Amino acid sequence: MLPNAARVAVDPPALIGCGLAGAVAEWVRSDVAPAADGGQLTRIEIAGAYECRGRNRLSQAKLSEHGLGNALDIRAFATSRGQHFEVARQSEARGFFQTIRQSACARFKTVLGPGSDGFHESHLHVDLQPRSSHFCQWTIN
Repeated sequence: MLPNAARVAVDPPALIGCGLAGAVAEWVRSDVAPAADGGQLTRIEIAGAYECRGRNRLSQAKLSEHGLGNALDIRAFATSRGQHFEVARQSEARGFFQTIRQSACARFKTVLGPGSDGFHESHLHVDLQPRSSHFCQWTIN
């Protein structure tokens, strides 16, 4: 819910842990919605949430933060003005994505997006994996 009491849809609904849900909600309210350039944020399109699997869906890999309900993958953001900010097409909304990249990298322990590896070219991965410092790999072209 935004400060003006408007609701932002999560599509499809995402199952995530309480800590991550609170962090994402605060990020959306404080940073993502204001960056939407005059349009009211109405929807966040999800690419992945809770799923018991190894990192990058590799069977022999360490358990992913998705398997703990501690990670969210975001495909796009939509506004009431018909704007559709797709992570895979971030060059079309460079200012928006530069703003939310800076805030995501400050708020979340891990941020992976285009430019990080072949697994994250079409979406933004955020998580709260316990670590001593923030890990941010996301290139805005």
